[in-house]
Amino acid sequence: MDNEEALKGTIKYCILNGILKDFLKEHGSEVENMLLTDYNFEDHLAVAREEAREDGLDEGLKKGQEQVLNLMEQGYSPAQIKVMLSRTPSKSPSKKNTAR
Repeated sequence: MDNEEALKGTIKYCILNGILKDFLKEHGSEVENMLLTDYNFEDHLAVAREEAREDGLDEGLKKGQEQVLNLMEQGYSPAQIKVMLSRTPSKSPSKKNTAR
């Protein structure tokens, strides 16, 4: 049995026997690739940073969408929302603007 077959068998054994089961189900192929290739810590950090950046962008987009929907539910027009968000991108107004 070569290293690759042994590693795949070990990962399957661990999953079947509840050893790091959830982690290996989600990241088993990454573990396999990491152990079968030359591991480079700097490359690992670069990938982790990029994944964190993408997660942050996704979270920011979701929050922005929720903010716009909240303002629309409060009765603000798209033009008013655009002005409000360009002034305070991280906070939404808590009261309706009565000067519409």
